[in-house]
Amino acid sequence: MKSFKSNDDLKVSIVIPTFNRPQLLDRLLNSITRQTFKDFEVIVIDDASPVVEDYKKVVRTYQTKIKRFRYLRMKDNSGAPQCRNKGILAAKYPLIALVDDDDDWLPRKLEKQLEIFSSDWKNVDLVYTWAYCIAKNGKKILLKPEFEGVTLNDIYKENFIPSPSVLLKKDVLIKLKMFDPSFPSCQDWDLWIRLFQSGYKCRAVHDYLVNYYFGMSNNISTSPRVVSGYFQILKKHLRPAFESNFKNGFILLNRCLTLLLKIKIKGTSKN
Repeated sequence: MKSFKSNDDLKVSIVIPTFNRPQLLDRLLNSITRQTFKDFEVIVIDDASPVVEDYKKVVRTYQTKIKRFRYLRMKDNSGAPQCRNKGILAAKYPLIALVDDDDDWLPRKLEKQLEIFSSDWKNVDLVYTWAYCIAKNGKKILLKPEFEGVTLNDIYKENFIPSPSVLLKKDVLIKLKMFDPSFPSCQDWDLWIRLFQSGYKCRAVHDYLVNYYFGMSNNISTSPRVVSGYFQILKKHLRPAFESNFKNGFILLNRCLTLLLKIKIKGTSKN
């Protein structure tokens, strides 16, 4: 196994929002303990879960396994974007790894991303990896995007970045004002659009290093939250897209309308 030498610029704060899923959080934290890169802190933000004792057991377990481990708790249920923002502001290190409590990582995930940051720090702001998308029935969909640089056209076409794979600079997140809590869904897509609109650059690790689970809780793919999220994307980003380039505006409009049509068809088929 390759050892990775870190320095002060290459330290990672792992930010994990969680709500009512201590068993899944346990699975994620276990995968984090197996990372080949070790110079990180873990910040778990509990969104006022009612199962307090179950979380205490998980916290006690990983406080002994992870050297730098913090457990923060929201006073009121506020949603994942607010939890992520709280964790980002609390982070001590220059790089932020984003992951949800129901996903997990393969052992070399951080190591391979940090190799890219180490080799080209000034010219890379975000590094993502390929991912296995795993449905509740065990079916796998492989996500292997290869977009790099300032990929504004590509992010308008599709939210191609697997969110639990992302490692990015904290100062970039602060400048972008982090996640927009007004979005009921699509908060990550909104953030990536703003990131590329601002000229920041991404790189990709061409390896499957994340398990991205679907259907672990209530499926919201056809819910009003998702519909509202797509309309919020259009409300916030359609005009700037058209103003920057008519083609960009058309691409974003077409993508959102296509997704909304799929939701309508899927919802109709269930009735």
